[in-house]
Amino acid sequence: MTRLFPMGLIAILLISSGAHAQNFETGLEAYNAGNHVAAFEEWQLLAVMGEKRAQHRIACMHFDGEAGLRNYAEAVRFFNLAAGQGYAKSQYRLGTMYEQGEGVPESNEQAARWYFLAAEQGLADAQANLAKLFQLGKGVPQDAAEAKRWYFLAAKQGHVYSQGQLALIYMDGAVSRPDFTSALMWYEIISANGSGNVSKRREWLLKVMSKEQVVDAGRRANKCVRSNYRHCD
Repeated sequence: MTRLFPMGLIAILLISSGAHAQNFETGLEAYNAGNHVAAFEEWQLLAVMGEKRAQHRIACMHFDGEAGLRNYAEAVRFFNLAAGQGYAKSQYRLGTMYEQGEGVPESNEQAARWYFLAAEQGLADAQANLAKLFQLGKGVPQDAAEAKRWYFLAAKQGHVYSQGQLALIYMDGAVSRPDFTSALMWYEIISANGSGNVSKRREWLLKVMSKEQVVDAGRRANKCVRSNYRHCD
């Protein structure tokens, strides 16, 4: 049976949702203007009412000590509230806190759990950190193939660190035999974007690869960038 809601209740919910959005933006304007106290006041009530973006911002302020605040317990509480609603940025921040032991007991297992939840939603930083844990076997079984998979997903979002790690995996043959063409492709992308210091590795590859391999790597790099990272295989 379809449940019908009174029009008055629907209107209240819509108005409340709009007010939440407006108040969050008001807090954001204050924060960007350097008025962190006003931003905190705007976001605090929203956070208590369950607005996940506000919960995340309040948690960040407690963690970073902004507006005269420094309270790791409150940071953890509000990060957990937002993360429990599926907010990827809070899930990622909890992962970094557990990995580094900041405000919580150090635990690579908990870090991997939170990174995974955020990574599944496509957050590149979480994908990169999860890949690193698989690469090193911290908190998860060591698995080069899984590390490569998560680095690849982050690299396709323009994540420079992941692009560099992916290139190294191809160079070293950590998953299968070395693939210098794919390694050079990612180094060419990093170099073209003006990010990262990869000149030595790139120069070494250019010396040991055939002209045909170098041309193929350049072609693939151009295809990857022009497709906005949709075609980077």
